[in-house]
Amino acid sequence: MDEGRVPTGIDGLDDLIEGGIPRGSLVLLAGNPGTGKTVFGIQFLCKGADDCGENGIYVSFAESEETIMYNMSKLFGRDLRNEVSGKVEILDFTTVTEKGLGTLLEMILEKVTELKAKRLVIDSFSAMAQAFKEPMEARSILHNILSCLQIRNSLWVFYMPFQNVLWRLSNP
Repeated sequence: MDEGRVPTGIDGLDDLIEGGIPRGSLVLLAGNPGTGKTVFGIQFLCKGADDCGENGIYVSFAESEETIMYNMSKLFGRDLRNEVSGKVEILDFTTVTEKGLGTLLEMILEKVTELKAKRLVIDSFSAMAQAFKEPMEARSILHNILSCLQIRNSLWVFYMPFQNVLWRLSNP
C-alpha cells in the first residue's frame, strides 16, 4: 500500500485511482438517493478499521444509527456493532436543531480525538446545512472541521445529494 494513499475498500476502485485516495484529501461523493453513497462511506470506514488499522467516524444528519445498522445487516449481512466495535462509530445527528449546532464541531472533534480516528464521513453536508439559518454558518463549521482535521493528516469524505451539487454548479 502506498503510504500517501488511503484505500477505499471498494473492489476495483483503488486500482483505477492509483491505490486509493490521497491522504489528507477532502472527497465530495455526489449522487442521487439510492446510488450507494452510504454503502461507500461505511465500506470505506470498515476497510480502514479492518485492513489499515485506521479508526473512523460516520456522522449522519440523514439516517439514524439504527437505520444504518439495519440496512447494513439486511442488505450486506454485516453486523457493524460486533465487526468494528471500538474502531468505527456512528454519530447520529438526525435530530439536531439549530440550538444544538453550536457544540457540533466540539462533539465531532472530541470523538475524533477519543477514537484517534483517521477517517471521517459526513452524510450529508446538505442535510447539515439545512439545520442552519444562514448557509455561511454551515460553511464556517465545515471550514473549522477541515482545518482541525488537516492538522491530523486525516482523510474525510462528505456526501451531498446529486441534485444539490447540480444546483450549486448552476447557481454559484
